[in-house]
Amino acid sequence: MRTIPLTLALVSLVVIAVTGCGGGSGVTELPASKYFPLAQGNQWHYRVTDYTVDSSGVVTAIGAHRPLLLGSRLLGPARVRTAQDGQGESVLIVSITGTKLIDDIAWFEASTLQTGLDTEIIYWRHDANGLLVRASADDDPSYRIRRPIETGNSWNPPFDENWQIEILAVDENVDVAAGAFADCLQIEESGTWEGEAYRGLAWFAADVGLVCTEDYFDGELAVKSELTSYNLAAN
Repeated sequence: MRTIPLTLALVSLVVIAVTGCGGGSGVTELPASKYFPLAQGNQWHYRVTDYTVDSSGVVTAIGAHRPLLLGSRLLGPARVRTAQDGQGESVLIVSITGTKLIDDIAWFEASTLQTGLDTEIIYWRHDANGLLVRASADDDPSYRIRRPIETGNSWNPPFDENWQIEILAVDENVDVAAGAFADCLQIEESGTWEGEAYRGLAWFAADVGLVCTEDYFDGELAVKSELTSYNLAAN
């Protein structure tokens, strides 16, 4: 199955001296690191609301079924379980469990565990240009955040020139269950998936990481996630 990006999108990355983990030997500037701290042991908990699932757990439309958090794959209806709570609510736990060498470069390995869905592994790293993600060790990397980190900066991911990622704001205020966060970075990703117009929004808080995502298909909100708690390893 083809990988779909973003949103959708999940840290105190210390400037890493190991070649590859921070973008190469001698690199001291990691422009996206404050918005997405990467360290083993970092963990984020999210409440996910899937608006394509009714109260009985039945899929009412083809949607994402998992927020498209920085490379998570689009999941088809067969992957949905009736174990989801309430109106399609579930819990998503994202944990950085270690590092993995891919093409001789070290990536942070993270597990994504969501109620009723299979665990997935995704990979992140910072380099001098921004935050890179790959949905598996075999997928091509793509920037989820890219410098210059300023409103209006946009780029196309390598898998489709018709997809676009853009920085919408750098000063958004976001209120979620985990707290109120000021001066958040807001990213938009847009394109077409299986004939449907897709728009994903993600908000990143400094020194915290991803705090909220919204995934829209044909203009309708399909999946929303919000940070409920987090634990970051000490620098």
